[in-house]
Amino acid sequence: MKQLLSTNIGLSQNGYDQKWNQPTISHGNINPYFGMIEPFERNATSAIKEFPSIPGMKYRSCMVICPVDSCYANRAVIALRCPDNSVLLNKISKRLSDFTNKVTNSSAVKLCEQYTTSADIRAYYISSIRNFYSKHSKHREGARLPNEQHGILITDCWQTGDYYTFYEATWFDMDSNGNQTTESYYTVDAKSGKELRLENIVPKDDWGHLEQILPKYLVSDTGKHYEATNLEPWNFTPQELLERRTGCAMIREGLVIFYHPMVIDGALAGGYRAVVPLSELNISL
Repeated sequence: MKQLLSTNIGLSQNGYDQKWNQPTISHGNINPYFGMIEPFERNATSAIKEFPSIPGMKYRSCMVICPVDSCYANRAVIALRCPDNSVLLNKISKRLSDFTNKVTNSSAVKLCEQYTTSADIRAYYISSIRNFYSKHSKHREGARLPNEQHGILITDCWQTGDYYTFYEATWFDMDSNGNQTTESYYTVDAKSGKELRLENIVPKDDWGHLEQILPKYLVSDTGKHYEATNLEPWNFTPQELLERRTGCAMIREGLVIFYHPMVIDGALAGGYRAVVPLSELNISL
């Protein structure tokens, strides 16, 4: 019944203990700074961080170079794979609109509503970012890397019936002081466009059980096992831990509950995710 869309990337390869059931797409498969240009590597092909090899994934990027002395100014990367379903494309367009307005620090970029495929959406938003950069980039004498770099990657990763789950990763870099990739998952109804919430997946009567088993499946981006770590002053009750979730979705391995960095632990740990096996849950999806 449940089918993982072809991504060809398998389970996590970053040394995490696989008994913790890392999700199909994670830091182990995607370079945390995909598409970023490293400092002091101008014009070198090795400067571009490796893009994950995902069939059907297409990338668009833009670079703005200062007209004063051709120093680098800004760079952005958009990577996208989405089925050609109008409801899903509209959902993804809204996600990219949020990203674009964050990059441009405004709400001036209008939502892309005229499209046929994901390529149209990708081209629209990278063009919007390029136009903004060309007007607002600042000269920095002798700059050998972009002052600001932004990246976003969105791909479908699981499907059953009308439900599609997407994986999203974003990163930001300022003068090579990058912040870590932020990962999100969301399951969307391809007919209504509704994003499933936890109560749509697990009956509320079963949340008490989920609260008790959640800690043993929580693992950080750095491989830190939540239940085996003293997280003072980050200790939360099982109920608080579930309440503080950033989001949840269904993937091949089960229910993924994720936390962005600094939500349940310090910055160095990065984000956390738990993949709770279907055998542990009374799933209503």
